[in-house]
Amino acid sequence: MRGAIAICSLLILTMVVQLLAQMQATSRFVFSLARDNAMPFSEQIRRTNAAKVPVIANWVTVGLCAPFCLLVIANSRTLHAVLIVTAGMLTFLGYVSIGAFLRLTPDRPNLPVSALGS
Repeated sequence: MRGAIAICSLLILTMVVQLLAQMQATSRFVFSLARDNAMPFSEQIRRTNAAKVPVIANWVTVGLCAPFCLLVIANSRTLHAVLIVTAGMLTFLGYVSIGAFLRLTPDRPNLPVSALGS
């Protein structure tokens, strides 16, 4: 049981860190679209504060993502399904990437230990 709790905790931590990275990238994308006048209300969205942070673009991104977060939080079965799919996909993608690396680079040169230093 402790192992399952540890794995679920790691998955939740991974999902939170991934969510933060996605939110940062998405808010920058929204800001760049507004800067190019490619969105409705571009004039308001492209404003920045004194530190040049696009605060309104950040809040627009949060507002667009909040309903999807509520879908996951509303039902524990949905949360468990998301965690199961995430664990399965992370495992699958890990095996695929390692297998592709080993398959596509069969004749790797034997580099000396100090290859980076010299």
